[in-house]
Amino acid sequence: MKKLLLLLIILTFNFSAQAECSFSGINVWPTQQNIAPNSIFIIEGYAESQELILQLNKKNKIYLNGNSERVPIKVLRILKGQYGLTQAILQPERELQTGKTYELQIDGLGEFEKQDYTVAKWTVSSKKDLDKPVWDCLPSYKNRTFRALGCGPERFINFCGILKDNSPTLIYAKVFNRKNKTQSDYFLTVEGQNISIGHDMCSGAFAFHEDTEYEVQFGLMDASGNENMELTEPVKFTGPTEKDESDSEPVCNCTTKSAVSAKADSKSNLLIYSILGGVIAAIGIIIYLKQKRAVS
Repeated sequence: MKKLLLLLIILTFNFSAQAECSFSGINVWPTQQNIAPNSIFIIEGYAESQELILQLNKKNKIYLNGNSERVPIKVLRILKGQYGLTQAILQPERELQTGKTYELQIDGLGEFEKQDYTVAKWTVSSKKDLDKPVWDCLPSYKNRTFRALGCGPERFINFCGILKDNSPTLIYAKVFNRKNKTQSDYFLTVEGQNISIGHDMCSGAFAFHEDTEYEVQFGLMDASGNENMELTEPVKFTGPTEKDESDSEPVCNCTTKSAVSAKADSKSNLLIYSILGGVIAAIGIIIYLKQKRAVS
């Protein structure tokens, strides 16, 4: 009985720990160690930390520090998500020096913000990236998912797509609510071929209402600020419901343009060889018939 009671206490504690959302959080992108001299940055605030994002270069100065060099940063754009997230697109006011290591510093942080923010640092590589990202497989609708969790439901619309670029790349998503004619946009990180828009139980870029009609378009921006904002064709979908509840992860199997091209070339070559074979066979038959008549 004591063992059963202890097990119930442990399970209850674990569930409570998983069911809680924190009050604040700060994330910085890109996450890799090396960056290009023309790199840009994104800083994101969660919950209470969203106010910090809105105050950058107002109440809170933000800049890069590289030993004795201080590089001012411009806030190019602020995007406010629909479910507890806000992000700022940042750009250094001058090109960064090759081989140098820079730290992203924010002045005037409060005690909780100091705990939330781990100073980001990068080392600058020698090569600029001037190529814009491209789609190697355009995003296609996969499914919608719903999960009931401790602090609230998780709702996602899942797509499959493949991008190609020399730098880490973000997906730009613009969602239009067809019911109330409003729209919202945000830059998203992706893993592999999976592109998910929505929110988990604590936060997310987009909030969807059950069975409400939406449409989404996608663009691309890489860590060097190269953009491909020729947005994809709108894809329509409806908000997830409890009927979509599933623990399985979406599986993508996109075919790249190069693979499609190779397949098309293969079919084209096969057709050409078939035609040539037919022509050669016809010529052979004609020659044979002429020779037969000559003998006769």
